Amino acid sequence: QQSRIYSNQISSDAVQSMEVITGVPPAEFGDKDSLVVQIVAKSGLDHAKPTGSFTAGYGSFQSPTGEANLGFGSHGIGNFLSVSGLTTNRFLDSPEFTAMHDHGNKQSIFDRVDAHPNDVDSYHLNVQFGRSSFDIPNTYDAQCIPACVEAQATGPANQHQDISSFNVAPGYSRILNSNLLLSANGYVRQDHVTYT
Repeated sequence: QQSRIYSNQISSDAVQSMEVITGVPPAEFGDKDSLVVQIVAKSGLDHAKPTGSFTAGYGSFQSPTGEANLGFGSHGIGNFLSVSGLTTNRFLDSPEFTAMHDHGNKQSIFDRVDAHPNDVDSYHLNVQFGRSSFDIPNTYDAQCIPACVEAQATGPANQHQDISSFNVAPGYSRILNSNLLLSANGYVRQDHVTYT
């Protein structure tokens, strides 16, 4: 799920490649029948020395952002870590030209550990934690609920959502021969949403 309303996403800095499969996808994706987005995360394998980046920015709607990435490892073991966060006064697309009651923030930590002990076996573990907290934008009508009209007062209709997510995905691959590869992957994922 790639919508901010339902789930916390992986940072784009942690993505090495992305493939979109439409129509009927291969059997390895189970019973999905319309659209599959396959993301391969960056790895720290074969980094002779630690490499990384740090970016910070500030944009309209009072929106500071920050991202840090670090990859390191040898041919046998590697680690890639990505940390990101942002806060903004226009977190979701507002239904009006003016963003009203639209503040939000999110943080994400992604870590990938790879082990390649020999020429035929490889292991990997992806771990992601994320949280977001944001307001649901108001329309002009919702800025003052009917009760405040009767009381001749002003006050917004406030709706708020918090999402906490974690994802743990281990994997194992073994080259059986020049024509056959065994690959086993699992995952545990949870999104906890509180809407008030």
